[in-house]
Amino acid sequence: MANNLSQRRSIENSYAAQKASNNFGRQRATKQNMQQRGDARKNFQRQTPRVTSNYASRGLGNSGVYKRALQQFTGDYADQVGQINQAGMDTQNQYDMQDRMYRASYDQALAELENQKAMQITQTAAGINSLRPLIG
Repeated sequence: MANNLSQRRSIENSYAAQKASNNFGRQRATKQNMQQRGDARKNFQRQTPRVTSNYASRGLGNSGVYKRALQQFTGDYADQVGQINQAGMDTQNQYDMQDRMYRASYDQALAELENQKAMQITQTAAGINSLRPLIG
């Protein structure tokens, strides 16, 4: 039975380590995703005056060319942010799936351990029962 307890602790410790590692990766990925969004926003904010002043300096500030260029510029930014957000969601989904896999593995290992324990008890009981005729 002491071996069973030792195995149980080993399984629990392994699961805790896997979960901690996964949580660390999740937090790091979240931070990187936030950084990417912040960088995209900064770049957009930095480039906006250049785009607008470029057309204004050529006298195209109210033209259709300017409006189309501005729409394309803002659309590209929206696409970039959308891709960053999608990548972040995909990454979080991977971490969620990994959590589920770790939990399933943990549950299976504990179930196998309980099954082994039940088999040991059954074998011990059978051994004791086989000695009864000899004891009297």
